[in-house]
Amino acid sequence: MKSCGRLILPLLSLLFIVAGCSQKIEPIKSKDTQSTLQYQQQPAQHHIAASKSANSNFNQIGHLLLAAQAYLEAHQINQANSLLTSLSDKVSLDSRLKYKHQYLTAKFLQLTDNNDQALLILDDLKTKPLSTYQKDEVLFLASSIYQLTGQPLEQVENLTQLSPASTTPLVNEQIWQAISKLPLSTLELFQQQANYTFQGWLDLGRVTQRNMSQPDVLKQQLLLWQQQYLNHPAAIQLPSNLQAAIEVEAYQPNAVAVILPLQGKLVQQAQAIRNGILTKLYQIPVEQRPVVHFIDSEQGLELAYQQVQNLGSEFVIGPLLRSEVDESLTLNNQPQNQLFLNYPQQLKADSHKYYFSLSPNTEAENAANYLFGQGIKRPIVIHKQNSTSQRMFDTFSQQWYQHTGVQVESYKYKNSRDLKDIVAKALGSADSLTRINKIKNLLNVAVEADFRSRTDVDGIYLIASGQEVKLIKPFIDVNLSRAGTKIKTFTASRANLPAAQLGRELNGMMINDMPIIFSDNEQAKLIAKVWPQWGLSQKRLFAFGYDALALIPQLAQMKVFNEYQFSGLSGALTSEANGQIKAQQAWGQVYNKRLIKQ
Repeated sequence: MKSCGRLILPLLSLLFIVAGCSQKIEPIKSKDTQSTLQYQQQPAQHHIAASKSANSNFNQIGHLLLAAQAYLEAHQINQANSLLTSLSDKVSLDSRLKYKHQYLTAKFLQLTDNNDQALLILDDLKTKPLSTYQKDEVLFLASSIYQLTGQPLEQVENLTQLSPASTTPLVNEQIWQAISKLPLSTLELFQQQANYTFQGWLDLGRVTQRNMSQPDVLKQQLLLWQQQYLNHPAAIQLPSNLQAAIEVEAYQPNAVAVILPLQGKLVQQAQAIRNGILTKLYQIPVEQRPVVHFIDSEQGLELAYQQVQNLGSEFVIGPLLRSEVDESLTLNNQPQNQLFLNYPQQLKADSHKYYFSLSPNTEAENAANYLFGQGIKRPIVIHKQNSTSQRMFDTFSQQWYQHTGVQVESYKYKNSRDLKDIVAKALGSADSLTRINKIKNLLNVAVEADFRSRTDVDGIYLIASGQEVKLIKPFIDVNLSRAGTKIKTFTASRANLPAAQLGRELNGMMINDMPIIFSDNEQAKLIAKVWPQWGLSQKRLFAFGYDALALIPQLAQMKVFNEYQFSGLSGALTSEANGQIKAQQAWGQVYNKRLIKQ
């Protein structure tokens, strides 16, 4: 692809690239009178020993506070708590000691998952006269709490108030990663901010989101943004992924080949995908519309790719099956630009290869992200004992562990006959009933007692079919004690059912599915009119095909700008650096036999 050239104003590459916003950032240490209480990378015992030979009360208490900080950095929480408790009455003799004690208390609360209390302390500290180092220390801790609790705007607001010395390229990249992951609808809510730097980042996010699909327009809008924010850190040093996005040229093929099974056992699925592609095709203006050729994969891939060459196609969509994707990657006559409709066994990065799939594993990964974002602390997973459900659970569990460092508790069932006992075991009601029966037998009298269910669980993720979920949900409801709290239940698209089958027993259930399933947009209305007999699976395949063609002009930018989300019928679509396209689907809640989008 050709280069579009650089912006007129100097745009240097970033010195650092942050991976997943997880690298530790700290305030730049100063040489002022506060240096005695600045964190030093020494073990706690070093500071405890130094406190014993200190020549003043200030230095003695200061070293003990630094020892508490060393304990916190080493995640020795109990030792830190004991030391902070013992010093609580001794720090009032100096404002610096009092500040350090409050700051470390907030850090202790953060490490013990008491984030709201920690933020109250930090907000109070922000109102007090602080040195530059102290202010930066507070802002860094507050931003890390907001990042952990999924509040990116608040995270950015704190990072943009740092002193110039602490606002490093690493900090700016972290700010940009947080901003660029926000949907445009969220960014539009915050138009005027008193903080010049914060406002500049928000405007940069808006400019990027509005124009990402048009690199030339984006380039022009970025020049205007730079002129408005001449002194902004990003005006001098544009985020690296944004620089890459404006330099790459979008795919604009004149001819597209689509390889699908046009005969055989998958012909109905292929037909739904084909209808989605054609629907999108005829929505493209005539002057920009490519010629689309459909090629049958059932004739063999060697022949199919030979046809691609003979037709002069500049971009290929397909094939559909994983085995065909694997075979395609071994062929010599494979085209340069291609969007496969499945993931291969071993995904290898290639600058012009992309992989799009209706993957249950991606759905499970998104579910873990969603539950975490909803504030769920202790979920359990109930899933069927088969290979697909096991892979979905493994993906959910791995993603949850990345968020929390905690392994997810799970319960398997073989068939519907197991469900009653499995749910009772998962919620602890079986143990409660056993204890009640033992007491009755011991006393040999009638005992009136209500069973108790677990109070530590606040979410249940079900990996099951729609009919199985209709059995599981009532079992969950009856196994929750009256004294206990309601537990939110979530499930995947495989459990979604046609509207006529959404019974009242599913009330409150959260279901993950494609946006087209929830909406009444033009495409959904078209399906209802032209293909009224279609079920949910065919609607999903239609959306899959529609998005496959719609993605082509976006793919090059998406690969280099991984935070960019393309709003498709199948979900909010993003690309990994290796070309793997992932769909973040929508969530809806069942209420009075209707699935209502949240």
